[in-house]
Amino acid sequence: MKLAPADLRLSAQRALVGQVSPKLFGACVEQRDKRIKLTFYVAPDLTQDERGDLTTAGAMVIGDHADDYTLHEDFAVVADMKEPLRTKGTWVLLQRGFLTVEDR
Repeated sequence: MKLAPADLRLSAQRALVGQVSPKLFGACVEQRDKRIKLTFYVAPDLTQDERGDLTTAGAMVIGDHADDYTLHEDFAVVADMKEPLRTKGTWVLLQRGFLTVEDR
């Protein structure tokens, strides 16, 4: 069963409230079958505490959905802030000043 795209986006956005630091540049969410993937675009100096906050957000997202869904989190380190971020699903958060490009 595919989740409604709006429900998945809103679930991810709600989960990020209170978990975002300036070192999180953006976040995408996507679903394939019963797998939900969150891609976090982060600064190279993201701390373990900040990473833990984002993992907590992931747990909230998967908690919104049926038990048979799985979650995959990807932390994409952004070394060059002038390079466009590759879109992996649907954007749920994007800091001002970043450009994006479709991932093909």
